[in-house]
Amino acid sequence: LDGETSSHCRLCGAWRGELGLEQSVEAYIANMVSVFAEVRRVLHPAGVCFINISDTYASSVNGRAAIEVTGDDRTFRDKPLQPRGGCIKPKDLCLIPEKLMIALQESGWWVRSRCVWQKVNPIPSSVKDRPTLAHEDVWILAKSERYFWDSWGLRELAKYGRRIHTAVGRDTKYDNQSVAGVHTLYHKKTAGSDPTGGRQLRSVWTFPTQPLDSRKWGSEIQHYAAFPEELVRRCLLVGTSAWGICGKCRAPWRRMVRPSEEYAKHFGSNNGADADRNGKGYRKHSAGVIVDYMTVGWEPACRCAADAIPSLVLDPFCGSATTGVVALRYSRDFVGIDISYEYLGDLATKRIEHSLTAPHRKPRKPRAPIPDQLALPL
Repeated sequence: LDGETSSHCRLCGAWRGELGLEQSVEAYIANMVSVFAEVRRVLHPAGVCFINISDTYASSVNGRAAIEVTGDDRTFRDKPLQPRGGCIKPKDLCLIPEKLMIALQESGWWVRSRCVWQKVNPIPSSVKDRPTLAHEDVWILAKSERYFWDSWGLRELAKYGRRIHTAVGRDTKYDNQSVAGVHTLYHKKTAGSDPTGGRQLRSVWTFPTQPLDSRKWGSEIQHYAAFPEELVRRCLLVGTSAWGICGKCRAPWRRMVRPSEEYAKHFGSNNGADADRNGKGYRKHSAGVIVDYMTVGWEPACRCAADAIPSLVLDPFCGSATTGVVALRYSRDFVGIDISYEYLGDLATKRIEHSLTAPHRKPRKPRAPIPDQLALPL
């Protein structure tokens, strides 16, 4: 190293440190772009990437200037260096999520949506000159212009003024695959207001944080920044196929949704095509008509004629394996990566083993091995 206090190689200039503890915002963004370049390399062309990332404020460490801090490797609250420099001033919001998304967009990603996770139980803040933070961002990125998205995999409770249309599970022949059609009560006054089985997923998600007690599965390591399982569940149900992926090319199978025979009688000659677009076709409806859509099957997105295998979920920042627990619960396969051997060998592994042996779980069938193209080099 070049000197006692420097963390850069004097030969090649490489920085020696840990992700998240860079000396500047620009260095952190560059390292994150490198990480997601590898994610993009192994992601299927129809795959989707969800990124949950928080922002930070430019400040000193515990009231001290950054230049006075040496030998401090603490993270989260006590960062050894402040993200200041250039146009970033003290107390500035660094806009790290926005800067990262712009950098990923320039590197080839499609930035498709920005969702807001609204926390109903945020951590109180003693700050007096700005609002208390009560949300986090979830960014949705795609590798290609056309990608897999199962809008029927997750529906929200449909609300129309004072009326509440409740999405109700409906028995179908695919119940043994945990796939259900949905229906909801329809009233003539709400024509054209998305009268399907619940409404399409919105970009504001409201649910609480979830405490994590690792002692339940025999681990002594605590993770104080784990996100809730509900956050993973939402991303999983819309971003992966419930039926699975092609066993040869890994293309996801697509859900086929049709109106029931009884409900189709109320459509016009175009079988309700206009109704799906702008509410037309419902002029024959009267109060009490049941809007009934059903999952009638699944179709491959390729011509390989291979059997379906479970969808595969990758989390390059595995941590406590919340993503893995939810993925396995919904019969997806999971690959987790983390920089900490303690997290992987103790916390994550024990938590997954505990979830697989929980009383409410059914034993899973042996799965096909991970293809070589999905293996990250060490």
